[in-house]
Amino acid sequence: MSVTKEIVADDIYMFPWGHLDETGEGPPEEMCKLQAQVYLSAPSTPMPTSEATKGPRPHAYRDGEGLLAHLRCGLPTLNGIVPPPSGKDIVYWMYVAGPFDYQQQTQNGQSPQESLPPPGGWRIVTDRSKNFVTMLVHNADPRARGRFERVPVRRGLVEVTRRDGMIVETRILPPEYD
Repeated sequence: MSVTKEIVADDIYMFPWGHLDETGEGPPEEMCKLQAQVYLSAPSTPMPTSEATKGPRPHAYRDGEGLLAHLRCGLPTLNGIVPPPSGKDIVYWMYVAGPFDYQQQTQNGQSPQESLPPPGGWRIVTDRSKNFVTMLVHNADPRARGRFERVPVRRGLVEVTRRDGMIVETRILPPEYD
């Protein structure tokens, strides 16, 4: 079993609060794109199969906020048709940006028992092939229930640990290392 470490440049998403912080008042946290891709590549993380925005995950994402309109061009729908860029066809899906048991989720897309982590407020946005697009966060304002907002991103250095070529751990280095 071969274990290697390397330092690479990556996009680092700067969330305004913690993944499981339901109040939106906690300290900011970060996640790198490589870690998001690790969650997406887990064998238990399913491909998108539905255009439903509620229910079992991954959920379809309509981008009602217009945050990703500039990225829609050329992305196909679940059935493979590329809609016009100005259309509202679903071309994005949302995954939990953290550990989540997709196989054991309830019909509402929640963890079935309190011993498992809830979905939290962070989301990984993908296309229909589960390719990373960006990350978003639930709006902390209770009046904006179900709405999302952009997460600021910076370029930074990440220490990556691989076992037999697969990423098993990422650690974001402090900005002074950039």
